[in-house]
Amino acid sequence: MRQARRRRGAQRGYTYLALMILISIIGITAAASAELGAIYQRRMAEKELLKVGETFQRALQSYASATPLGQPTQPRTLDELLRDPRYPNVVRHLRRIYDDPMTGKADWVLVKAPDGQTIVGIHSASQGRPIQIKQFPPAFQGFDNRKSYTDWVFIARYPALTQGQRPGDNTLNNGDSAGNTSGSNLPSNGPQPSGSPSGSPFGSSPGSPSGSQPGSPFGTSFGSPFGSSFGGNSPGGSAPNGSLFNSSPSNGSSPGNGPSNSSPSGQFP
Repeated sequence: MRQARRRRGAQRGYTYLALMILISIIGITAAASAELGAIYQRRMAEKELLKVGETFQRALQSYASATPLGQPTQPRTLDELLRDPRYPNVVRHLRRIYDDPMTGKADWVLVKAPDGQTIVGIHSASQGRPIQIKQFPPAFQGFDNRKSYTDWVFIARYPALTQGQRPGDNTLNNGDSAGNTSGSNLPSNGPQPSGSPSGSPFGSSPGSPSGSQPGSPFGTSFGSPFGSSFGGNSPGGSAPNGSLFNSSPSNGSSPGNGPSNSSPSGQFP
């Protein structure tokens, strides 16, 4: 009897020990899984932070590119990105104020201009240490080896403007064209270079003798395809500056009504 009791007691002891080991293994596995899950969630939050931050950055660039003359190029609040107060109609640069993925709230820290009145960028309020420290996209090259999420500052990149240019006249420094930018390669009304490229469909330029250059589809008898019906005084009946778009009636005469300065060969039948 005593030996049987001892055996049963020994078996109970082994069972208890095995149960404790199993519980420990389950606990360690659960803790490791929770830690891996937390790391995965933080990685996803970091990616979302980069995406949302770039969205704000593009919105600030769009706001600057759409600046009317005499108006500020940066907003005073983030709400101005939702509805641009510089226009009477509704102009939006951002759909909504997104939450900070690291804090779960829209508690963004605003980066102000030197005057302290307008916003030029934002960053997260989280003091956490980033998991990703290298291999950022080209738009975030300055984020390498940062110690905190507060160092991930999303600032609108404004082009270097020359005198007389507006913020929307150039492509942004990062290659993005935010907003409705107005092109700077518009036709100029100033003096054009003399001479025209070989094979120009508009005949010769003022820098060449009367007639046409080789390759002109109008030959030498017509001069310019429009003659001098615009009142131009260029030799050979060609339009001023060799361009029909920069020509305008001179001395107040309208096309076809004023006296012509060209020879009969320069008129259309």
